[in-house]
Amino acid sequence: MGKILNAEEGKHLVESFQFKPLEIDDNSVSNQFQPISIGKQSEKSVSNENVTQQVTNNENQNNKLIEELLKKNDEFSSSLMKMEMMLEKQQEEFSKQLAEVKELAYKDGYAQGVNDTKN
Repeated sequence: MGKILNAEEGKHLVESFQFKPLEIDDNSVSNQFQPISIGKQSEKSVSNENVTQQVTNNENQNNKLIEELLKKNDEFSSSLMKMEMMLEKQQEEFSKQLAEVKELAYKDGYAQGVNDTKN
């Protein structure tokens, strides 16, 4: 097998790194850390109250929507139950009619068979 690295290629060259200084503007630093006046705090509290009012309004609207959906769900389930009952009644009527038709056909067939044996 051949050598992958020869002795000179195996050495690493590491140079020192120099950090760049950041330029800081005194005006921008002072603007970022200014004390908040009381007027601004009251504006924030008013805006917080507006946010809480909006949240409660949204919750009330959501509750109303949920109640309406529940009512519609109840109406739908009751109409579905009525339809199921009507379907069961129709199935009973059809089974009665089928039994009557079978019995009538049996009697006609029996009578025809008796007549055929007599002739």
